[in-house]
Amino acid sequence: MVRKAVITLACSVLLLSAGLTQAARPDKDWKEWFGNFAIGYAGIDGDEGGEAFNDDWYFEGGATLWPDSSPVGLSLNVSYSEYDAKNSVVQLINDAIDDNGGGRPATGGDATLWGFTADAVWGTRSKGSVDFSVSAGAGMYYYKTHLTTSSLVVYPPICGWWWCLPGGVGTGTTALTSNSDWEWGWNVGVGLTFEVGSTGSQIFLEAKYHEIQTDRDVEITPIVIGYRW
Repeated sequence: MVRKAVITLACSVLLLSAGLTQAARPDKDWKEWFGNFAIGYAGIDGDEGGEAFNDDWYFEGGATLWPDSSPVGLSLNVSYSEYDAKNSVVQLINDAIDDNGGGRPATGGDATLWGFTADAVWGTRSKGSVDFSVSAGAGMYYYKTHLTTSSLVVYPPICGWWWCLPGGVGTGTTALTSNSDWEWGWNVGVGLTFEVGSTGSQIFLEAKYHEIQTDRDVEITPIVIGYRW
């Protein structure tokens, strides 16, 4: 549902702004590269992600190459997000462990996702301080999943120049299983940009849909607020 809303909104903005030729780049004609960072919340869905993991925080940063004479910019970004496994999924795994003769029960799990994307960015440029933007692109994604359990852990001593904390044995969290890989994916997004005073910098709101081509497609839709300078 979120994916369809983002794609539909992006296409609508393109149609409504087809008569405008100047792009919504930051109003700084003396430079072509613009830095940006953003924070938001990502919904996770797809054949596997939405069934197994909870939505969580999302972080992104990078730079955009956008010459003053060009209506389109090239945005290069690195993103990071981490998703905790749902309790219902952990329980299903423990039921399967019991059915296969028992073993150490799982106590939790998580998935970490890094994205490295390159997107084309286009937008309107009105006489006011608020504009629309749309983007589309592709990239590589690195994911790592853990299934964890509680067990006894040996803690080594920690020492400084003139002090030392003794080690010991206590309850800790260790990995039952771990899996990681690189996969490619694509994305499409739509956003609003707001000029910041007379500086030419921008605050932006953006919703972007990512589809990652794992064995079972994983989809995330982060909604972020960010700053571009």
